Amino acid sequence: MSTSTIRGSAGSLVVRLGQPDASDPSAVGPKMARLTELRGWGASVPDAFCITTQVFESFLKNHGLEPLLKQQESVWTDDDTDSLVKTSQQCQTAILAAGIEPATTQLIADAYQSLCHLSGDPFLPVAVRSSATGEDAADSSFAGQYDSLLNVTGPDALIDAVRRVWASLFSDRALRYRRQVGRTFVTSPMAVIVMPMVAARCAGVAFSADPVTGKRDRIVIETCWGYGEAVVQGLTVPDRIIVDKEDHRILDYVIGSKEIYSQLDPRSHSILETKTPPELRSEACLTPEDVLLIGKTVSELERQAAQAIDTEWVLSNDNALVFVQLRPVTSLAPDPSDTPEPHPVRAAGRWRRKTTKR
Repeated sequence: MSTSTIRGSAGSLVVRLGQPDASDPSAVGPKMARLTELRGWGASVPDAFCITTQVFESFLKNHGLEPLLKQQESVWTDDDTDSLVKTSQQCQTAILAAGIEPATTQLIADAYQSLCHLSGDPFLPVAVRSSATGEDAADSSFAGQYDSLLNVTGPDALIDAVRRVWASLFSDRALRYRRQVGRTFVTSPMAVIVMPMVAARCAGVAFSADPVTGKRDRIVIETCWGYGEAVVQGLTVPDRIIVDKEDHRILDYVIGSKEIYSQLDPRSHSILETKTPPELRSEACLTPEDVLLIGKTVSELERQAAQAIDTEWVLSNDNALVFVQLRPVTSLAPDPSDTPEPHPVRAAGRWRRKTTKR
């Protein structure tokens, strides 16, 4: 089936990156909308498609789940963890037990096959990521609240992964956080992004301001070998690099102990956290050229976004820099440089090793 047929038949249910609806956060969630912005700003972003919030809302209505989920979302009490866990389990079980209607399943399968065709891989492994409305907002990030499933292969596995991402809207941590910020699942419906996996030499995050000190004239990069999940989830001590935003000099490179890294298991076709080979733990993940490329790109993306940003990126095996996520920095300390010093001195570059978890 051709790409044009997929686009025409999917309508507002399945949206390809680059289509007009891909910039509408009410349909595709802010993550997909920002991927569209990233591509428009010239950043390298993998081809992707999004299963819109309309699909999720129709799924709930077709199975009569909305009243049950509304009742469950409100029934638990703040100080009763057991009640929260039970509520979460009941909500997720109800979603996982319900089937997606055949016509929608076919649209998702067609979009996946189109992605396979573009890549030249009929069994293309993909990442299946949440993009709930309200997620990664400037006032509430929801970071880490919802699930992403990696290295999913084939239409059947993809359909199952979509349901699992929908179900993560009702994880105990997501239920608790939504209550804290005054939202419900009705005001935060879930869209789902599907994008090809990028074979990662290393990956990580990059901030256009220092999230610890609040300094706006710094770029902070954290990275580890393999995929970025170990860094994002805080499972390892990554390399941490401080870069001068003006001239992109490396001001400080702390080599983390990197005991754990995320890698692809070729037997199970899944992402596993495993022990880093000893010879790689003390080796810097990024060369000065890599740091320069990331630093310059993040500076330009911040200029385009007109605000401090937090990005997730991957360096492929052939050293191509690919961005897979962008969000605004939701809380940033006051910039200490707003208080002038009598004799400012720019820091010299340093390389250090860090072997204890922060």
